[in-house]
Amino acid sequence: MPPRPKPFLPVAVPAAATRAEHWLTRMVDAGLAGVAFLVPFTLGGRGAVGEAVVVLLALYLAVCWCLKQAVSRQPDWISSAATPILLVAMGLILLQIVPLPPSLLTRLSPHLKEILPLWSSSTGDANLLGAWRTISLEPDLTRSCLTLVGSLALIFLVAVQRIRSLEDIERLLRLVAVATVAVAALGLVQFLFGNGKFFWFYEDPYSDTNHAVKGCFVCRNHFADFIAVGIGAVLWWLLDAVSGSRLSTANSRLARPHCESAATPLQWAVRSVAIVICALAVLLSLSRGGFVALCVAIAVSVACLYRARVVHGKALLGTVALAALVGIVAVGHGYERVVNRLNDFQSLETLDGATGRRTLWLADLGAVRDYRLCGTGLGTHREVSPMYFARPGADYSHAENGYIQVAMEAGLPGLLVVCSTLALYCYWCIRLALRSQNRRVLLALTAIAPALAATAVHSLFDFVWYIPGCMTPVVLLGACACRLWQVDSQMVAGTLRVPSAGRPSARGLAADYEMDRCGRRSVPAPLPTHRILWIAATACLLLVASAILPSALFAIPAERHWHSYLVQSRATMDKEDSTRTQACREMLATTSSVVKWQPRHSRAHVRLAALHFELFERLQSQADPPFSVAQIRDAAIASQFSSSSALRDWLGRVAGPNLDHLHKAWSHARQAAALCPLHGTAYLLLAKLSFLEGPQSPGKAAYVTQALKVQPLDADVRFEAGLESVLAGDMDQATEHWRISFQTGPQAQLKLLETLSQRVPASVFLNEFQPDLDALGRIAAHYAKLGRKDELAEIRQRYAQALVIAAEAGEGREAAALWQRAAGVYVSLGAQDDRIRCLRRAVVQDPSWFDARLQLAKAFLETEQLPEAERELLDCRRQRPYDKDVKSLLDRVVDQRLRLTRRP
Repeated sequence: MPPRPKPFLPVAVPAAATRAEHWLTRMVDAGLAGVAFLVPFTLGGRGAVGEAVVVLLALYLAVCWCLKQAVSRQPDWISSAATPILLVAMGLILLQIVPLPPSLLTRLSPHLKEILPLWSSSTGDANLLGAWRTISLEPDLTRSCLTLVGSLALIFLVAVQRIRSLEDIERLLRLVAVATVAVAALGLVQFLFGNGKFFWFYEDPYSDTNHAVKGCFVCRNHFADFIAVGIGAVLWWLLDAVSGSRLSTANSRLARPHCESAATPLQWAVRSVAIVICALAVLLSLSRGGFVALCVAIAVSVACLYRARVVHGKALLGTVALAALVGIVAVGHGYERVVNRLNDFQSLETLDGATGRRTLWLADLGAVRDYRLCGTGLGTHREVSPMYFARPGADYSHAENGYIQVAMEAGLPGLLVVCSTLALYCYWCIRLALRSQNRRVLLALTAIAPALAATAVHSLFDFVWYIPGCMTPVVLLGACACRLWQVDSQMVAGTLRVPSAGRPSARGLAADYEMDRCGRRSVPAPLPTHRILWIAATACLLLVASAILPSALFAIPAERHWHSYLVQSRATMDKEDSTRTQACREMLATTSSVVKWQPRHSRAHVRLAALHFELFERLQSQADPPFSVAQIRDAAIASQFSSSSALRDWLGRVAGPNLDHLHKAWSHARQAAALCPLHGTAYLLLAKLSFLEGPQSPGKAAYVTQALKVQPLDADVRFEAGLESVLAGDMDQATEHWRISFQTGPQAQLKLLETLSQRVPASVFLNEFQPDLDALGRIAAHYAKLGRKDELAEIRQRYAQALVIAAEAGEGREAAALWQRAAGVYVSLGAQDDRIRCLRRAVVQDPSWFDARLQLAKAFLETEQLPEAERELLDCRRQRPYDKDVKSLLDRVVDQRLRLTRRP
């Protein structure tokens, strides 16, 4: 008969305990193991699958523990100082999604009235969209964050209740250590022998595994953070291999009932290699923040080991040997990239060369100032941050700083809750380090304290607190810190085996039943009230599960269809005519599947509205007569229909069956604005379709103004605002709107060039829109296509001057490329001397660049500077001896020399 498998955590099974209680405890242990292993392996818990796994495991653990307490002969509850903090955190998030009276909402978030004029009810205007009633600006996302925070809180509470002894803490530390090593090993194997896909089969639309070690995390920074958080547990696992049996025999007071034997040399070698694997994985992840977190975690581990009197000469020698081994392996694979990334620590400018993080943090601090009381709602950073950028920038889903993002989304009270949690964790660790004299406790602290240091430091540069896979080991180790502090307090007081009088013991069933077997105390009869309360708690958890699980599970297929849409959108971005029309139909079908599974997906509604609008325009361009939306709107406004039914009849005659796309575009835009009032694209579509609303519409100008409030740097919003300013006769304001739109990127620049180039002179683009190098190139190419030769010379002259200035400021191949571009512009201007001067500078900047030297030789040949041409061609032949172009050009030089010598 095969042996019965051991549970992940030790289970004390007294003779009087029920079989149900025993198996429920085992189920809780399996759930904790699932938290340690399953969550990081579901892409770090960041996607819909990972979030669903976190929610399922949390509910599973809570239900199993409540059932265990319900069948227990002596149910109990271990109190923790973290419980009030968790309740306050849940209360703050709940406050953000509860509809509030307008007066209270104005006091808690006064800035909402300023940015949402169409959602304000203070004026009593019937044309408004309604009254916004919640603090969160996207309640559905905040509700999902509430579910995740609640799930992590349940995991922490159940882990605290389950840990009953020092042995339980040590076995949970082994789980974290093994999970850390497994993730690191997967990352290295996947990087060395992978095909670019996660787990060799999953293709993520945002990331791949080719350029850095990422393991099962989409982002390399989060992978490195997971390893840094668990590196203390891995180091403890290594030290425990040799210290376990010695401690159990040397200290009878702390003898382990299930003590493992000393590790064999093979086990010691395997655990030593595990440390190397983890360190090497962080280095090859090329994550600078992860490297800093790893160094901080190792420093804290060494400090704890010094406090435990474990660090000595041999240990330091072993550490140096391990570091040398890691360095040798890094030299063998990826050394140059690792060194280049670590060299960025020379200054703040090299760390943040494009000033992206600093610009983002300044913008987010502006949002913190406006929403300091209650924040904007968890999960709303992507939509809120664009309102505070000083210039057009990238789309940031997170703040790249956990403290700033929490302060922005949850206000200063939320930041206080986070800091209180970290302070409590820090208090437990510092008190243990200062007070405890027990070596096993101090060694366990070696695994627990580095997690706090790593997550606190790394959150200064990243948003690791928003990744469930990075938070689950912190939650488990935080529960270990809580119970280790309590267990050590009981050891110091000498009350570890003595139950409290008059009420059930807070130290667990194992101690009470053990004392009963010794005859010192009888097991008390269960109180019916306790059992009823635990059964009621189980019923409440099941009700909560029935409410939140469907949305968590339905998000999985919704996310899959959303990723498919993103892939389709990128693949069909440049398609035109019938190909683009078919692509719009396919994207419509994919995005419709998203809202089928997740009806409150605001971004999907925005995309649906835009796709229906684009499809209507394309179908109408093929109709007879080909009326566009703008023409239909102008005709409808001019006709001044007496009723909505008359307008609908007329639209049916004009648009025919295509009218359905127009109505769906309006419907999805309204739904997107109602779900999240910060979607500027939704307001633009409503502005274009405002004629469908009849006399009750706020009007196109009101919609455009609302879009400007929430997306002030959006290219399309600024473009439409410029058109509205033209209609109002304010050309200066229109130019300002278009200047901002022009600076957002190539698509907006091409759109403005196509729209305005026939109506405004080129000097407006050159002087008012402040174009950069690439924009000057687009302006020159567009006016060349138009054939406006009188303005083209001025544009090319400005473009060449800008290229020369940029080239003089650079060096190397980059500067040489700019000199070569300037030479090409001078060719179009017919300035051969300037062309040769630029090519000479290009060759000086990069003498090994064959193409630049060959172009210089051709320029000399065209101007009949034969000795210079021959010299450059000979240098080209030295680089490429068998190049046919070089040989033919040398033959031309010889022929021209012969012709010149025959002239009289």
